[in-house]
Amino acid sequence: QETLAQTVLTKVVKSQSWLLATHVVPNDFVIFCWLPFEVPDDVVAHAEALMERVRHLDHRFVLRVRVPAAPGSLFPARFACNHHLRKAYARTVSESEVTAYGSDEDTDDDAACTWDITWSWDWDLADFAAAQEECVAGLSAECVDAGMAVISGDG
Repeated sequence: QETLAQTVLTKVVKSQSWLLATHVVPNDFVIFCWLPFEVPDDVVAHAEALMERVRHLDHRFVLRVRVPAAPGSLFPARFACNHHLRKAYARTVSESEVTAYGSDEDTDDDAACTWDITWSWDWDLADFAAAQEECVAGLSAECVDAGMAVISGDG
């Protein structure tokens, strides 16, 4: 029960980080868990209740838990047998790490844009091309400075 809950929480927290970093805003984001074997119904019910609590914070997430028709064909022999080792080294994730969608933490709209793709669109490209041709032969400091003066509009 705890393993599935940790898997779900870890996937949600990592997915929120990815969504924030990539500025992707889906309506539904499926957290899909293939299980290596049938689990008791109360384990699945616990995971679904957890996802409902998550959905109160971030409505985009949906949980799908499935067991393949032939689990051996998807999971190799002894899959997940070393859970006790992974648990000893794993970082646990708590529900408090789930960010409320739309909160200040997941929006950086107020941050200033530090670059502008429209800079120097008013360059005279003919002047820039001429300066570049003059510099091709020698690349002296004077040529580089002259080219930069054309780019900056000082030349």
